[in-house]
Formats: sequence, C-alpha cells, structure tokens
Amino acid sequence: INKYWIALIVIATFLILTIFSGGANSKLPVKQIRILGAGVNLDATIYYPKETPAPLILIAHGFGGDKNSESQNAKLFQDRGYVVTTWSARGFGNSTGQINMNARDKEVADASKIIDFMAKDPKVIKDNSLDPKVGVMGSSYGGALALLLGESDKRVDAIVSDITWADLKQSLFPQNAKPAPISGPFKKVWAGTFFSLTSIRN
Repeated sequence: INKYWIALIVIATFLILTIFSGGANSKLPVKQIRILGAGVNLDATIYYPKETPAPLILIAHGFGGDKNSESQNAKLFQDRGYVVTTWSARGFGNSTGQINMNARDKEVADASKIIDFMAKDPKVIKDNSLDPKVGVMGSSYGGALALLLGESDKRVDAIVSDITWADLKQSLFPQNAKPAPISGPFKKVWAGTFFSLTSIRN
C-alpha cells in the first residue's frame, strides 16, 4: 500500500469516527446544573448551540428514564441551533422528591420552574423578560408532561408529544377513576411493568 492509499484510509477513518461520534456536538458547550423545582432539586443539563440567543426546547424523558435518556435528542437540536434543557423528573436519576405521576402541583410545576430559570438565561430568546421562546417535547411520561405543561403554562409556544396517555389513572386503574362513566378492571400486568421500571437505574 503506497502513501496515497494510507492517506485516504486515515481520512476516511477520521470522517467515519466524526460522523458516528456526533461531529461538532462534542465541542458545543454543555452545562450540568441543579434547578430548584416545586420543593425539590432537579438534576438538569443545558445544551447551548454555536450561536445565541436562541429558542429554548425542554425535553422530558419517559418513565423509568432520566435526563441522560434524552442526551442524543438534545445534541441533535443543539446542533441545529436551539438551547436545550433536559432534566431528571422528581424521583428519577439524581433529582430529589417522589414520583407523583405528573401531578400539576408537582412534576408540571417543576417544569414551570425550569422555564422560570431559563427565562433568566441571556442565551435564550425572550418574548419578554419572563417569557422565553420555548417548546416542550417528550414521549410517554414525558409526552404527558408536555401536554400538561402546555395547558397550564401559557408561556409554552409549541408542544410535541410522541405517544402518551390522556389520563394514567383512568388507563391503569379504571375501577378507581372518578368521575368515570364506566368502571373497568385493574390493569395489573401493565401497572406492574410500568412501576417496576422505576427500580432500573443506569
């Protein structure tokens, strides 16, 4: 093999490693922080794009996950010019508190506190001093959080919920849901599988 082919192999290898390692994402700033939620401390990460100020995206994780579950999505949007915040919901990862199944005065209020915190960040575009240009996305547990936050916090400009539920109490425990026109059986297998995920730690 001559020097020409060696050079081509080295360049090709470098390009492949760059693509699969995330390219420029590894060089963009990432900040690990603690945010005070509604009575709990939330472990969060902020991903800053190359150019700021920029719109903000909050990415909520699924049940049994934590902020690191959404790191790849965060890097994807960071690379496309957005400020991105991921966090571990209360009771997950290194955040404090107990799981309250996306209660409005708990998990939803926590997410509003994150918007409060990010509204003070000069690297985030604002509609006004207390209102950042913000979208929320998530799947399953995170998707429900996005819907509830968009309904309760009028500062949210966009919502993307990928697979979620309308009412988890009705879905898993229909015999206890009130008001409920038709009661149903306790979904034992689904509920057991769902809650057993909380014992899994990365």
